[in-house]
Amino acid sequence: MSKPTSYELLLQIQKTTNRLEDKLDKRITNNTKKIDDVEEKVDNLLGKIGIGVLIVSAFIAGIISFIFDFFRKKIE
Repeated sequence: MSKPTSYELLLQIQKTTNRLEDKLDKRITNNTKKIDDVEEKVDNLLGKIGIGVLIVSAFIAGIISFIFDFFRKKIE
């Protein structure tokens, strides 16, 4: 058995790290897909909440305006 050269050792290290990188790349890609799905749902939910808040705040502003007008008519 001959002793491997430094070049052969470097090639083995490169092959091993490439296999590890490929495995990690697959995991990261799958996780980013999951994260994108969650972000899409969160964005959708935030949009619905924003529309709900808009409607409720318009309703409350209308009620407050109506109350102020009612008291102004009573004072005059």
